[in-house]
Amino acid sequence: MEQARQRQRRIWQHEQELYFLQHTTSEQLERIRAFQHRRAARVIQREWRRSHPPHLRHLGPHDETEPFDPFGFERDPSATLSCDAADEPPEYFAEDAAVDVKIPWALDAETIAKRRLELRERA
Repeated sequence: MEQARQRQRRIWQHEQELYFLQHTTSEQLERIRAFQHRRAARVIQREWRRSHPPHLRHLGPHDETEPFDPFGFERDPSATLSCDAADEPPEYFAEDAAVDVKIPWALDAETIAKRRLELRERA
């Protein structure tokens, strides 16, 4: 009995869809689709606003803006640097002999070809 009702409902829904498609133009379908897009966007925005209330959207200490000072002239000398690596000189300035060494990312054609062969052998 329940299966017969479900079948009747399904047939009725299919008839309604067929009637709708037979009596609508492509312009009307485009307007309906645009309306669905706008409505979906509104629903998404409303949900986002609900889950991100404005009183929680404050600027934290990591988001605060600081004045432009690339060389640190305006910095307080007693303040500690936030980056520990800034106090250490780069490795390639450590010795004069390091100047003649190739930088790893500057690759020549031979190195690239060798690397390709290694990758092909792995596969």
